[in-house]
Amino acid sequence: MKKFMTFNVIPLNVVDSPYYHGMIIEIVEADPRVKGPTPYEISHGYLDMEVEDCRDYLKTFHNFWDEYDCMVMYDRWSTQNRRSLINFLVYSLVGTVFLKFVDASDKFKSAKYICNLMEEVIDEIGEHRVVHVVTDNGPNYKGAEKLLMQKRRHLYWTRCAAHCIDLMLRDIVEDVEIKVTILRS
Repeated sequence: MKKFMTFNVIPLNVVDSPYYHGMIIEIVEADPRVKGPTPYEISHGYLDMEVEDCRDYLKTFHNFWDEYDCMVMYDRWSTQNRRSLINFLVYSLVGTVFLKFVDASDKFKSAKYICNLMEEVIDEIGEHRVVHVVTDNGPNYKGAEKLLMQKRRHLYWTRCAAHCIDLMLRDIVEDVEIKVTILRS
């Protein structure tokens, strides 16, 4: 076990996982002739099963969304190697769930492109469930808002408060007197 963990540079906190101890029990109870899964079996079979489990878990929220409605949150960010990713999260009274992400690295993120993405997500969730959309404040997002609101008039769209505050703080820090004050402290 020690060599397996260190040779494969497996983080030590893995042993805190509730699944780790279950795995050890299954190994102990298995027939000694049983061989472990191949990388192919793990990447194809196990991963596919995990994806299906996640889909089933997501379906449990649909009843809550039917009863209480939900909000779609759109979060865009760039990785260290400059990939542009867009996360879609769904918020409701029972909590926030990650729905999916889109790699938009090779896309021109125009208002029309963003509007189309939002429409796909709303359709995936069910238009009757979505009442609110939250995005950042970029001009292309404002344009997407106008396009989407023309088609889906029942939606309420707001810009992310955290993004608004971030933009305000950037403007404040650019003020010469404030820069000098900050540098003195």
